[in-house]
Amino acid sequence: MQRWNTKEISRTLTNEIIAGKYPEGSLLPTRTTLAKRFSVARATIDSAVSNLVAAGMIQSRRGAGSIIINTIHQYRFAFIGNSPISHTQINRNDITFFPMATKSLSTKAAREQLRQFDGIIWNMPQKNELQWATTIQNPPPQIVINRTPPSLNYVSTDHTNAIFQITSERLTLHPNWTPVFLNLQRQGLADVLTMRQNGFIKACRKH
Repeated sequence: MQRWNTKEISRTLTNEIIAGKYPEGSLLPTRTTLAKRFSVARATIDSAVSNLVAAGMIQSRRGAGSIIINTIHQYRFAFIGNSPISHTQINRNDITFFPMATKSLSTKAAREQLRQFDGIIWNMPQKNELQWATTIQNPPPQIVINRTPPSLNYVSTDHTNAIFQITSERLTLHPNWTPVFLNLQRQGLADVLTMRQNGFIKACRKH
């Protein structure tokens, strides 16, 4: 049976509001009902609801319940490491990235502050940073770029090796075919295209 904490309850209710389960102008279930649903104390629900009030999603009035006033949540992501992200690259008004230098997280107290975010992105972390990621108490969802730790989600942007492997497999299957790289120029993808082309050329040379 899941043991819910304040942050997890806030996140679950936020996602339900965004998904339309509780439309704007409707009431959130009573705190007693929520306490029973999540099997937690009333004080935990009070804290979770306070988080939604602070986020501007609900308005809570004594005797009137908690009214949904906004169904768009401003997501806050910590982006740790050398960050290629800038606000101009994000075409959404509900996401804010907070680039953070790794050295700013050298103490446990600093790392525990990461819990205030909706998510954490670790950009190509070193071994000690991966250990930090796995020891944060009750962390928000985390994702790791270009590393494959056993207990965390990860995403790969290694286009060179990916295309190298795919092309090598196909050249092995069809050794008499002539491989062709389709170069579609797209704005903003020049670096990605170069990495893919390098992987393709490397495979052809090896073959």
